[in-house]
Amino acid sequence: MVVGIDRAPTWPTISLSSRPSRIHSIISIFLDLDEFKTILKPRLKLIVQNDEREWFIVFVSKAHPNNDQATKLSNKVYAKLEVDFSSKKRERCCKFDLYSAEETFWEDLESKIMECIRNTLDKPHEFSI
Repeated sequence: MVVGIDRAPTWPTISLSSRPSRIHSIISIFLDLDEFKTILKPRLKLIVQNDEREWFIVFVSKAHPNNDQATKLSNKVYAKLEVDFSSKKRERCCKFDLYSAEETFWEDLESKIMECIRNTLDKPHEFSI
């Protein structure tokens, strides 16, 4: 399931089947620290509290590289996101800059997806045919 959050009051979701999803990718586009604290963080906490689901967060930065203030704010929000949702054992966040994407982003994203798949397959599940 992909959950997109872009200053929206509701949770837009896309599900490819009627079965509950085991892996959630959360895509967030925010640049304001107050919005992170009041809107995004509480919603993310609701998603990640279920231990049966695998999840990771993609933070999308719309800060233009020439705008130092926006870039600093974006970096600050992403740093807070990492502190709140990643751990020493497992990094669950990655950052995509719209205007200057790092070369390693796609490898990092692929790694997180593969890790979620491995962890999902390692967990015992009830399968119905």
